[in-house]
Amino acid sequence: MKHVICPVCGNICIKYGNNKSGSQRWICKKCNERIGETMQYDNSFKQEVIELSDEIGVRKATEQLGIPYYTLADW
Repeated sequence: MKHVICPVCGNICIKYGNNKSGSQRWICKKCNERIGETMQYDNSFKQEVIELSDEIGVRKATEQLGIPYYTLADW
């Protein structure tokens, strides 16, 4: 199961239907942030993910945070 992390508060989001193009949408139950499938990550979140991947490894970090492996590899 894919988990999406809210870029605002860091909470795990749940599925929230689809947008007009058919992509999955997500919503954070904590802060009510709505996120599209092709969301943009801010630089502070990227830095946190990179630091976590240095500590526990790239594969484990991407599985834990619900980020595709190739996304982290591009950073």
